[in-house]
Amino acid sequence: MIRVLRSAVLMMVALSLPIISLPLAALAQEATPAVECVETTPEENEALATMYWEEAVWGAQGKIAEIVAPDEIHHWGIGGDTNGFAEFSERWSAFNTAFPDLQFSVDLVMAEDDLATTLWTATGTQTGEWQGTAPTGREVTWTGINIFRISCGMIVESWGEADHAGLRAQIEASDAPATPTA
Repeated sequence: MIRVLRSAVLMMVALSLPIISLPLAALAQEATPAVECVETTPEENEALATMYWEEAVWGAQGKIAEIVAPDEIHHWGIGGDTNGFAEFSERWSAFNTAFPDLQFSVDLVMAEDDLATTLWTATGTQTGEWQGTAPTGREVTWTGINIFRISCGMIVESWGEADHAGLRAQIEASDAPATPTA
């Protein structure tokens, strides 16, 4: 008798389990909606890369959060990578302190698929310490190139290379004449 009763209870539980779990599964699906990813065209990626230089990074810092993913990886030409906006901001702050009047112009921008490339020119006056060099007051100009990987309308990874040797040569240039006078 107990065996029959136990079998009947187990059978009822087994039959009711799908009925009970069906509404719970539906609720679980509703609780975690999929994040909609808006893919961008190459033209939109070009505009995003240009905005990075002209507005977000070098102009209105607040706009950076609109176009750069919070976990963006930035591969700098010197000094190692930064992971996330906080590390990027810390690195940029030190650079901006050395060249507070820094101006960037985008000379060329191209995009294909999820990548956008910019060629830029920077001009600024070194009024703060930069990589161990005391302020010189010299106005310097240098160029660089950045490649941005864009996903869901945001920059998620970037690679940067700049003419740091040319920049350093301008900063460390001697004011003495190149040829001694007699």
